[in-house]
Amino acid sequence: SDYIDISKLLSFRLMIEPNASEMCAGLDSEKHNELVARLKESLEDMRKSVDDRENFIKADLQFHKLLGFACGNELIGMALSDVFGATEKAAKDTNQIFGYEHGLKFHQRILEAIEKKDPKAAKKAMGQHLKDALEKISDK
Repeated sequence: SDYIDISKLLSFRLMIEPNASEMCAGLDSEKHNELVARLKESLEDMRKSVDDRENFIKADLQFHKLLGFACGNELIGMALSDVFGATEKAAKDTNQIFGYEHGLKFHQRILEAIEKKDPKAAKKAMGQHLKDALEKISDK
């Protein structure tokens, strides 16, 4: 039943986060620069926290929340924060299933697309990140 929860969580996120990432890539310069700096910080925290599941997950979710709040509609950030808060166990389970490399690889791609101000690539990278996770869950 935990896998059902994780797949529901990922499906929900797949409806929202690729669009939020797309919107973030199109932000005006000042907001864009601030977001990119904070995403880099968050990714660096993830890298430093490999083998420290608690902090890795915190940094991972922070990356996603940053996108939700920065995209121009704070309701998206609020919704993601609520959902992450309510599904903390799923986040831990997800990390256990995927390990660390999965998140790092995809977050790097998402960050690069946003940094290049490429909305299509940002949307695609986030979509791939979540779809890949969903497929791995379905194989369980």
